[in-house]
Amino acid sequence: MSISQNFPNTRPSLNLNFARSKTIDPRITFSRTTTGTYVDESGLIRDAAADEPRFDHDPVTGECLGLLIEESRVNNYHVWNSTTDTATNLNSSYIDTQTVSSVLTPRGVAATAYTATKTGNTGQYHGLNSGANNFSISANTSVSASAYIKDFNNSDYRLYFVISAYNASTNNRRYTLYRARPSTGEWISGTLHSNWSTPVTDVKDVGNGWYRFEISSTNTYQAGWNVIEFSFQLLNENNAQFYDPPTANTHGLYLSSPQFELGSFPTSYIPTNNANGSRQPDSVSMTGDNFSDWYNQSEGTFEVSLIENGLGKTGGYPGVMYVDDGTGQNCIGFYISDAGDDALRFEIYDGNVGQGNTPTIGVVSVGEKYNVIGAYASNDMVSTGDGLSISSPDTNVVLPDVNRLIIGMLRGGNLNNMLNGTISQLTYYPVRLPNSTLQTLTK
Repeated sequence: MSISQNFPNTRPSLNLNFARSKTIDPRITFSRTTTGTYVDESGLIRDAAADEPRFDHDPVTGECLGLLIEESRVNNYHVWNSTTDTATNLNSSYIDTQTVSSVLTPRGVAATAYTATKTGNTGQYHGLNSGANNFSISANTSVSASAYIKDFNNSDYRLYFVISAYNASTNNRRYTLYRARPSTGEWISGTLHSNWSTPVTDVKDVGNGWYRFEISSTNTYQAGWNVIEFSFQLLNENNAQFYDPPTANTHGLYLSSPQFELGSFPTSYIPTNNANGSRQPDSVSMTGDNFSDWYNQSEGTFEVSLIENGLGKTGGYPGVMYVDDGTGQNCIGFYISDAGDDALRFEIYDGNVGQGNTPTIGVVSVGEKYNVIGAYASNDMVSTGDGLSISSPDTNVVLPDVNRLIIGMLRGGNLNNMLNGTISQLTYYPVRLPNSTLQTLTK
């Protein structure tokens, strides 16, 4: 049998191709009560108004990745004007700035180079800002810092990411210190003090010599160390933080869109202007006749293409998509087991009782595209993904009655377990497709 003969004879009753259309089907209810940002087809970070869906793109290729869905977050790096993309609380005694109109930041404005000033003081501290970015903690806390950085004037300067736990009684700090090197787009040597986990780091090439540097670490709480602080320091090509620059204002780097957020992974940029910026969660659903018009209660097949950007929340279960009854006790859908194995699974619940064996379809990696399929009928449930073998069929399955579709959330619409990634396509066939067809679809 040829491959073409294995494609479905039944047409899908729902076909949401977010990446191609860059629109929301009018049957879908979408909401987000704050602004958010996304990367457009030219690679720039754009603002989306409240209740405006975001269609994210690869900043280098311009490819649309699909509908961006993220959880609620706050950007604590408030000493930044996101409109001009510049620092608002600059330590001007040690740091100077130069606006270079020929270079644009990822926000699409003229770039500002942050350079070391020459004062003759070999003991000066080249911190980018002072008196900002701290919050109180009372338990183990994960934090993530990120910034877009570009080399300036071939000076090979580095940016020190300084995350610290502070003890006010002893005036001591415990640090996570790592150096970002924009000239080569890499993290270099770092320092880790006690009570901090080994950081998870990443560097994303966003084009035109810019990189987004990302770092996440968890503080194991100890009484007395009740404040976490964050700042940047400018380092020279020898990684020195206390120095007299060879020539004033000729050595430094470009900086854009810094972010410091509570959470074990970084999210899309959240604008600030001398106050913390916030982004509320994206909510995507379909109910009523808009749902019942295409859904078959007795059998069906879901196919979903996704990219996960936010693994690392220990004990969390990012939801990909579900059909449920609003409670999560009756549902069919996909989730990622983000409790150590990062496994993508297909599950069915009826009356809050798990049906089938929720097999592992595959292991998800951050930033990688993944295509997954779940097919079901009464006493028949299988799943597969990206050309993998079909899971062993489960023949003891009771199907639930459901009345809505939710996208990017865990069953029941749990906003604490969001996808934090993109959905490029979601397709539903109102029949349980044969296994030969399922495997063809994922190739």
